[in-house]
Amino acid sequence: MHRRAALSLSVFLLASSGASLAHAGGVAQLSNYNFQFGNLTSVELGDTTFSVDIQVTANPETAGYIPSDPGLWITGFQMDYALDGLALQSVERLDPLTSWIFSYGESGLVGVDGFSSGPIVPTVEPVGLFRMNLEITEFSGPQSITLSEILMSNPYGDPLSVQQDSYTFTIPAPATLALLAGGLGGFRRRRAG
Repeated sequence: MHRRAALSLSVFLLASSGASLAHAGGVAQLSNYNFQFGNLTSVELGDTTFSVDIQVTANPETAGYIPSDPGLWITGFQMDYALDGLALQSVERLDPLTSWIFSYGESGLVGVDGFSSGPIVPTVEPVGLFRMNLEITEFSGPQSITLSEILMSNPYGDPLSVQQDSYTFTIPAPATLALLAGGLGGFRRRRAG
């Protein structure tokens, strides 16, 4: 995993270091991207794992330019993540037809379009970037995911802007316990019936 992480980070940094100034201005300066969390799966009975999709949306003011302007497509990113009460089990691509490569360590994550097969083309509707498969490690308080220090680049290596410095998704403890209790309650009803 570490070798793959180093390779992905090197590819991303090489692409970023060769940035073209020709694409740094104009519409790319207006393109603010926003992140959100979606498609949260419930905790299965007897299990402590679930997944959540990390999605990206485009600023509505510039979304009309994005499909036709490759300078606004996402072909690489890196970010820090912090987990409270959770542990990251794996990261996976959402579109099986693309060749995106993901690597992660204890607090950082990198993604690159491995063979230029499918850049992420954001719209005003949420577009999936990747899926985090997580395990609950603490049940005594709220669990949360925070993404920060987000850097994204286009096919030319130019940076793409993000609307916020960080994004946090919190799963309150009562909701997590309710998911588990609901599963246990359903199991008891089936056994009794």
